[in-house]
Amino acid sequence: MKRAVTLVVKYAWPMGGVVLLCLAGASVARATDQFDISTGLKTIYLLKEKIPMPVTVGVVYDAANEQSQNDAIVVKDNIDKSVGVPGGMTAVAKLVKNSDLTSLTGVKVIFVTQGLSTEMLLETNHAAATAGILSISTDLTCAASNKCVLGIVSKPRVEIYYSTVAAEASHIGFVPAFIMLAKPVGETK
Repeated sequence: MKRAVTLVVKYAWPMGGVVLLCLAGASVARATDQFDISTGLKTIYLLKEKIPMPVTVGVVYDAANEQSQNDAIVVKDNIDKSVGVPGGMTAVAKLVKNSDLTSLTGVKVIFVTQGLSTEMLLETNHAAATAGILSISTDLTCAASNKCVLGIVSKPRVEIYYSTVAAEASHIGFVPAFIMLAKPVGETK
């Protein structure tokens, strides 16, 4: 189910003004597709600390939520078939129930499916931060609430939303070129 949302985040401008970031009309949570996967995985090349290939991608989902399960299956199937996986990258997907986050051992990237509750997002964020995992979601509220490092939109145009708080908690750093392309979201410390 698509829901339209408008999120407004204020940022102090160095010269004293305020910048408003508006995600008008963006879907809060929508099914992840091959373009979202491709966009998310391409950010791996822009990490300061390189991830060795093959990349094991955890797909975190809520086993009690049909929407979340369906999203997880689509993400896993696309990655396993290399649909949406950027050229030169090898990736293997691993389904991870939110109730079994201890199985994230060895995972350096997770796609957080739609349909996770706020409590589940907190648990997933804690597990990702503890293990230094890059978290990605098409659910933009995940990044805007500092529960995911990246929020991805691939349609109608590619937009990447970046939570510096979640990135710092997970010890994730990006090269300067990425920071110039991504849009910062979430509350600052």
